[in-house]
Amino acid sequence: MEPQVIEIYPTLINPTLAKKCIIFLAGRGGTAKEDSFWNYKSQFEKMKAENILLVGAAAKKEYYPSPRGPLDQEEAIRGQGKAVGEIMNIVLAMEHDYEVKRENIWLCGFSAGAVMAVLVAVQATKHFGGVVAHNGAILEPDNIPQSNGQMKTPFALFHANDDNVFKRDERYLPMKKTLITKGYNVTCFETETGGHTISQDQIEQACSFISRPHGG
Repeated sequence: MEPQVIEIYPTLINPTLAKKCIIFLAGRGGTAKEDSFWNYKSQFEKMKAENILLVGAAAKKEYYPSPRGPLDQEEAIRGQGKAVGEIMNIVLAMEHDYEVKRENIWLCGFSAGAVMAVLVAVQATKHFGGVVAHNGAILEPDNIPQSNGQMKTPFALFHANDDNVFKRDERYLPMKKTLITKGYNVTCFETETGGHTISQDQIEQACSFISRPHGG
C-alpha cells in the first residue's frame, strides 16, 4: 500500500507547514484518487481550508479477504493485521516527513477502508485527530478494547439503514453500540436511505466535522 500525496491546502503551502493531515483509505477495489477523495478536496476548497495535507491510500489488491458473513470471517480477520501495519507506516511517515503530530492526523475511509480506519484507531496507543468511517463496520466488535487515551479520538460514523454491504443490524449497530459502551467519543450520521455510497451531503458533513474544534 503506497500513499499518494494528492493535494495540499492551499496548494502553495509547503507540505512541512501542514497543520492537519487527512489520510483517506479507499474502499475495496478503489484507488488513491477515487471520486470520493476528490470530493473531499473540492469541499475543503469551498470551505477555504488551509494548511491541510490530504493523502490518498488504497490497497494494491485488498486490505483483507472478503468475509462470507459474521460466522465465516476468520480469513478476513487474519488478513487485517498486515494492513494495520501498512497503514500505521503511512501515519508514521506523515509524522516524520511532514512533522504533523498524531493528534492532528485523521483517518477517513469508505467501506473496507472505513473498517481499517476504525481498526487502526482503536488499536493505537496514541490518539488521532479523529476517524471518519463511511459505510463500514469493524468485523469483530466484541474485541474492541476499552477506551483509554483513544477516548480523545472523535469518531464520526456514517451509515445508511439500507446499506446492503455492511448491514445495519448485522454489522453497523454492534460496532456502534460497542464503541459507545467502551467509552469512545462517537458521533453518528445516520440516514434511512443512501445505500453503500457517499453522498455530497455526507462529504460536507464529514469535512465540517473534521474542521471543527474537538476537545482532548
